[in-house]
Amino acid sequence: MKRKFDPSVQLIRVWQLSGEELAAIPVEELRDVESLKLHLQRTCELPPRFRQKLLHDGVALEDDMVLDSPKDVSLVVLPLLRPTAEQADELLEAVRMEEVSGIEEILNRAQDPNAAGTQGETPLCVAAKLGYAEIAELLLEAGADKDKPSLVLRHYSYDATTPLGVACQNGHTDMVRLMLEFSASVQKKSAGILPLSWASAKGKPEIVRLLLDARADAGKTSAGGMPPIHVAILVDDVETTRMLLESRADVEEHGEHGLTALGLAAWCRHRDVMRLLLEQRADVEKRCRGNPVIDLAPWSDDLLSPGGPPPREISNWDSVQMCREMMLESQDYARRLRESYRR
Repeated sequence: MKRKFDPSVQLIRVWQLSGEELAAIPVEELRDVESLKLHLQRTCELPPRFRQKLLHDGVALEDDMVLDSPKDVSLVVLPLLRPTAEQADELLEAVRMEEVSGIEEILNRAQDPNAAGTQGETPLCVAAKLGYAEIAELLLEAGADKDKPSLVLRHYSYDATTPLGVACQNGHTDMVRLMLEFSASVQKKSAGILPLSWASAKGKPEIVRLLLDARADAGKTSAGGMPPIHVAILVDDVETTRMLLESRADVEEHGEHGLTALGLAAWCRHRDVMRLLLEQRADVEKRCRGNPVIDLAPWSDDLLSPGGPPPREISNWDSVQMCREMMLESQDYARRLRESYRR
């Protein structure tokens, strides 16, 4: 239903090419032509402003033109332009060079912001990789798909990189925040890896917190069967490990490498992480690859690969002793030892 206004109210009237009035907006509610286009997009379900052309007396109005008096304007909705390979690469280059005005000019010809370049990259993924939040917001405003992947990494993965995933992978906090504001999927894998695992590997607790607040699943595994908490343990990130534990990450789950969280921390000799896991009552009696956790020490890189060989004879007795000492510090473990001696 159209709004009714007092005759004294100054209006911007928008007309379709059919001659039908589309909208009438008080001048005082608008700032410039861009704000008018955004209003039409929101209230009339029109395409993004880049595909709207507004004419007054047959002359196209620039987006920055101030609207301070009543006008009758005609609306033309431009069809989405499917770019050539050269045009797609032109937009990608403008994104890489951070040329905001050039990007606006390209988008104003109604070019599809989702079109990939000749190398498979999408403009939004490039912006996310470089941390250009302003440009990413511009592309999203133009209708870029928040979850559309680039294809450049398909040579080693069944999944390509998503904008959120590549932002996490490169540690761009502001970019991650922007993508989440636009409801990017926190469960969609990027090159086979979950955004939460990318953030955990990068050692970015602030990004991990953003993802967890957006309901990322702390227990979901990535390609290779490694949950995020195991990734955090590998890089010795105590703060991220703590956050994942608070989000109910499963400390007793065996990763594809055959180790529990505590077993992995012992294998890596990450003392502070081990202490944290023991405080959270990680099961010190749970076996990893058939071995007690207290007997774990660095074996070989092959162990972390699926189907790797069984542990070789332990040779690093310093690591074993460290594990034993730390676990004996745990009151819970000491209690279990006392109970076993009474039997």
